[in-house]
Amino acid sequence: MIVVYALLGFALGALLNALADALPLHRTVTRPAYLSRRGPLRARDAAVHLVSASLFAFLWTQYDARPVRLVLVSISTLVLLLVTVTDIEHKRIPDSVILPAIAFAAITSPLSFGDGWPFALVGGCVGFLFFFTAYAFGNRLWGHGALGQGDVKLGAFVGLIGGFPQILVGLIVGLFAGGVVGALLLLVRRASLRTAIPYGPFIVIGGFYAMVWGADVIRWYAGQF
Repeated sequence: MIVVYALLGFALGALLNALADALPLHRTVTRPAYLSRRGPLRARDAAVHLVSASLFAFLWTQYDARPVRLVLVSISTLVLLLVTVTDIEHKRIPDSVILPAIAFAAITSPLSFGDGWPFALVGGCVGFLFFFTAYAFGNRLWGHGALGQGDVKLGAFVGLIGGFPQILVGLIVGLFAGGVVGALLLLVRRASLRTAIPYGPFIVIGGFYAMVWGADVIRWYAGQF
């Protein structure tokens, strides 16, 4: 069954590619050109198919005994992958993606977290407030573009799918990933202190980590005391 689920992820990669091409530019969503032989298969197209298939295979190993959780986590993963592509290519996280995703995560949080579903809403508030504060201070200190409003909304989404206190783990992981990548880009002189680097992918990394491993990390940390 893991192969079947991976193939489902691979097939959904076509939908992600179509949405990533259309939504940031406010175009009508159409079938990707490479599927109708109207254009070549780009490196990004192939990468999305492969990453989506790999993530679905991984999620099956984690949640195959919890089918409802598997479906919800898989949908959230598709959203995270889509906004990663749009933020890297267009430096945009479209409202047409993230706002429905936030609503979906909030509505389904009781299914994701059971009796602890209020903590999902707390996590969403924490994610939103953290990135809203960073957005406000960043724009004041470094000017417009340090963080975007899309990053703030993405913060709310990852908070909802991670829950509280797992979102705290996600914030630490995302900040660490952003710091490491930023430092490497500075070292190889591919960026300067004034270079605008899309931060959405790092929020995605932290959010995915919180969603999948956040509870394990919290339990491990609590066991140290």
